[in-house]
Amino acid sequence: MGIKKNNSSFKKIIRIQSDKYNEKVENIINTFWIVPKTTFLFQNNSEDRRGFLDHMISSVDSDYKKNLSNYDKFKSERIKILKRWNNNQLEWVKLIEKKLASYGVIICDARRNFLKELNQNLNTFSSIFPSLQLELSGELDKLLLKSPAVEVEDFFLRKLEENRNKDILMGKTNFSVNKTDLLAFDIDSMTDARSFSTGEQKIIIFSIIFSFIKLLESNSNLNIIFLLDDVFSFLDDKHIFIVLEKLHQLNVQTFLTDVKGDWILKDKKFGKIIHKINIDDKRFKVDNI
Repeated sequence: MGIKKNNSSFKKIIRIQSDKYNEKVENIINTFWIVPKTTFLFQNNSEDRRGFLDHMISSVDSDYKKNLSNYDKFKSERIKILKRWNNNQLEWVKLIEKKLASYGVIICDARRNFLKELNQNLNTFSSIFPSLQLELSGELDKLLLKSPAVEVEDFFLRKLEENRNKDILMGKTNFSVNKTDLLAFDIDSMTDARSFSTGEQKIIIFSIIFSFIKLLESNSNLNIIFLLDDVFSFLDDKHIFIVLEKLHQLNVQTFLTDVKGDWILKDKKFGKIIHKINIDDKRFKVDNI
């Protein structure tokens, strides 16, 4: 993969076995990345935590990504219709709301099932990390735990209908699957992760990532690349090597960036399997892509 300059613009080039590939990159491989902002997940807003969860699910389920896209499309379309025609196009609005509720419940159910797997995997890391329990805070999420999906969808439809005038005035969907939050608790004390110290929160985040890696191990079609951007600066050597060992066991292509990278030399095993590249201020040009 590379970038080729074409007049005043740049074009993305993909070749597989020397043959040009014209499809989107996500059709052949998934990418999961962790950036410095991710390590402050429990200090950020609920949108970031929900996005982190959706990113993990999308990495292993291409249909989920499509469902999110369709949900956002119908949500936007509903608001446009309501603002333009108020309640004068009820049949049209009802049709859109039916689709919105259907996709919404599918998304909630996918999140619920994914968290169930993450929680099962988290138990295996209790000797290294805090014993964690992950939950979703949304009303629809909680309702799905005790009611059939068809009843939850009917409830969602009623809420959309009740909120039409409110949504017109505010220009947004006030009751939505995008209102949920990802919560993490210590099982013993039931203390919210947001109450832990910054260092403890970052260890918790990596325990969630390890749980995700364990989930990936059971996936036979593992077309995924890991990108870790400067996330080791807050970890001691012990936890850095735990991260590297888990990634090595997963056996996926991983790109790491770090301002130092000296930790690689502290363990001969990782020195042999990690290819270190120093990037200076010089500009690189690749012609034969």
